[in-house]
Amino acid sequence: MQKDLVAGEESLRDLAERTGGRVLFPERGKDLSKAYDDVAEELRARYVLGFYEPESAKPGFHALVVGTRRPGVELRARAGYYHAFSADAAAAGR
Repeated sequence: MQKDLVAGEESLRDLAERTGGRVLFPERGKDLSKAYDDVAEELRARYVLGFYEPESAKPGFHALVVGTRRPGVELRARAGYYHAFSADAAAAGR
């Protein structure tokens, strides 16, 4: 049972890291209040960025690099995205 729990926690950490998130594991019920406060603070201080991929984008994984010049800022972003080959792209010759 403990082995399954550890494997599950590692999977959650991996997913969070790859998607720009983080995992909170409150150990006791009273720790939930702190976790909720942390989540609420992050939601108040977040930015959402968007972009249009170039028409020349090839199918597969494309890395993203996100940075800031502001000191003391904690930045989390996903590592990239997957572009799937589409029928529209095939018709356009891409």
